[in-house]
Amino acid sequence: MKIRKLKKEDIKQVALLRYKLYLSWDSIDPIDKLDKKYFRSQKHYNLLNRWIKDRKRLILVAEEKGKIIAFFNSYIMERAPFLQKVGYMAEGYVDPKHRRQGTAAMLVTRTRDWFRKNKLKWIVLSTHSLDKGANRFWRNRGYKAFNIFYKKRI
Repeated sequence: MKIRKLKKEDIKQVALLRYKLYLSWDSIDPIDKLDKKYFRSQKHYNLLNRWIKDRKRLILVAEEKGKIIAFFNSYIMERAPFLQKVGYMAEGYVDPKHRRQGTAAMLVTRTRDWFRKNKLKWIVLSTHSLDKGANRFWRNRGYKAFNIFYKKRI
């Protein structure tokens, strides 16, 4: 398996993985219902292309036999002017057939190293509170909950 930066020719494969990531949330919470057509749209492909060019963003992919099996999307988050910048791990997904093989851990390590290279001291991320697998993954790596979001249907 090879870990590398996202390239333009990978966009459609990563778009599909993003769809699968958000589809899992679609099934566990009514607030996260998807516009499923978006993930195959030119608008989505253009967004991914802009992200490739963004110097404050790192999108890594794990490639095996020419196929993208995982991706990780992170960026340097500018917060309020009185707060320090942090590394934000925005999205990550590993194809279910390739889980529990260290792929996500490798992507996290490479991302952490990039954040360190950019002189950041903290990494933050979010995941759905009902995504037990993701929550277990992050807790097992020493990440702690520090913010809580609440919701209410109106």
